Amino acid sequence: MCGIIACLAHGGPAPGRELLARMNALHARRGPDSRAVVECDGGRLGLAHTRLAVIDLSREADQPMTDEGGRHWLVFNGEIYNHRELRARLEALGERFRTRSDTEVLLRALMRWGQDALERLEGMFAFVYADLDAGWLLAARDRMGIKPLYWTSRDGLTCFSSTLAPLTLLPGFPGRVDPVARFEMLVSKYVCAPRSIYEGVAKLEPGALVRVDFSGAVSRRRWWTQRSWTGPGPDSGAPRRDWRAELEAALDQAVERQLVADVPVGVFLSGGVDSSLVAALAARRAPGVRTFSIGFREARWDESAHARAVARHLGTRHSEYILAPRDVERTFQALVRAFDEPFGDASALALHVLCREARRDVTVALSGDGGDEQFFGYARYRQLAGIQPLVRLAPAWLRRLALALAGGAPRSRLGHALAAGLGFPAPRDQYTHFVLENFALLAELCGAGPREALWATGLAEANRRGMDLAGGRLGPGMMLADQMHYLPDDCLTKTDRVSMDNSLEVRVPLLDEAVLRTSLPMPLALKFSRGRTKAVLRDILAAHLPPGLAERPKMGFGVPLDTWLFDGLEGLRGRLLSRGALEGAGLDPDGVARVLAAHRAGRVDHQYFLWPVLCYVAWASQRAGGAP
Repeated sequence: MCGIIACLAHGGPAPGRELLARMNALHARRGPDSRAVVECDGGRLGLAHTRLAVIDLSREADQPMTDEGGRHWLVFNGEIYNHRELRARLEALGERFRTRSDTEVLLRALMRWGQDALERLEGMFAFVYADLDAGWLLAARDRMGIKPLYWTSRDGLTCFSSTLAPLTLLPGFPGRVDPVARFEMLVSKYVCAPRSIYEGVAKLEPGALVRVDFSGAVSRRRWWTQRSWTGPGPDSGAPRRDWRAELEAALDQAVERQLVADVPVGVFLSGGVDSSLVAALAARRAPGVRTFSIGFREARWDESAHARAVARHLGTRHSEYILAPRDVERTFQALVRAFDEPFGDASALALHVLCREARRDVTVALSGDGGDEQFFGYARYRQLAGIQPLVRLAPAWLRRLALALAGGAPRSRLGHALAAGLGFPAPRDQYTHFVLENFALLAELCGAGPREALWATGLAEANRRGMDLAGGRLGPGMMLADQMHYLPDDCLTKTDRVSMDNSLEVRVPLLDEAVLRTSLPMPLALKFSRGRTKAVLRDILAAHLPPGLAERPKMGFGVPLDTWLFDGLEGLRGRLLSRGALEGAGLDPDGVARVLAAHRAGRVDHQYFLWPVLCYVAWASQRAGGAP
């Protein structure tokens, strides 16, 4: 796991070695084991890399990496899990290797097959590859967006970076906040790709590539989407499949190959279905594997006892950590540094501490990310799907009334589901309204609107694409929509930033290609049956754990945010929600005060809006102070 930077001058001045080194230094936590800068092609192409050594710890495996003649160059962040199979295939074609690294396998695969190599890769990756003789470079991101890649192209210079901060050091960087991106962040806790918080800087989307010719021509396209593997529908007449057996085999293979490393490997274990299944499969392959969990003194949020029970049953070497309010302010400051654009998912607090503590014992950890979005795990799916029979029977006058009320004040979750379902006939609009409209109303009240902008954001577009890909079916469409934006832009971004801030690599077996090939075309009835979410995962887990541990209801990886905001973080809240701080961030202090008063009076629960406001103001304050 690493940090990468690549800059190509095709009409403007090259950044130069000194600037590249300064940019690269901002990735020091992502790669503490080595750091290097290379200038190629007379200085017009600059490559920089920081390395966290995981496979082949030798210096020969450092990057930037080139071939024997210096024609082909690569900077790469991630892991190629099928690198052994690819190596054997390439050796049969005459390629010779000087390292054991997956980096060299990727380099030689690109040399041999060009961008067609992408279809053969299985893993998590973001890379930039350059062919100096052919005069082009290729940047690409993995299928699900596990590894990040930002890019900008202006004034004759195209640059790529694992994170946003290095790009802000480029000469003449305008640094204008994108108002739609700010609105998105306050509404959903994150900025949805392809936007970043800054105008003129984009996130490369999952499964996308950019090709830049040395002449300056830039082209971008998707090389993979979920459509590639969704397969035939459940009524297509395709042969009957043993879905559970296929999925179990795919999960077992994923965990087996993601345990491979030349450094210690552990597992994050919350006690929920996803992490417990990953831990069970890991313990079968590596008896006594290290597991790590985090807990809270607030019983409503604490799963540590369940994690402890799972670890005891599996025989893992288990460690747990308790996060208290006194730790939060220090961790909050670390988060503002780790996320170089505003990010408002409060669970990052707990995950940051978990990564920090786990790093004392391991360099790689396996996580259960990705299960909810593939196997119908979220309560919101069940809630919106549950009212569909009522929606189908509703008379026209009731639909018109619901639509008229849909833009009103925030309401209960059930009331909001009814307003969304009745007021919006199209499933793609139902989901957007149900998940986001309440927060859009609040963002408008706080000076970041108008809320009508919601329907033009990447969030709404991803929801539309997910529903369209699912043929308008609400259940599959909600999962696909979340796979396209919520999973990569919130969950995986959170995991990447906080793990890398602690120089820890986190792998996600549930997003392995073999698992995706099975889960994407799987009938919904196997994932959600008689109110039972993640049904097929629970059935597999039942072979490894007793019923009391395998059939627990979902808690979600959250933190006692409301308690902390008003009992433990008064100083932080007071500083960041002061009139001066809010005005400096471009928000309306009076609007924020109304939201805060409504929350404190107990009329509506606004904690999940107030936390992103705090995070945005903290980011804006840091930016105003000149920190990259």
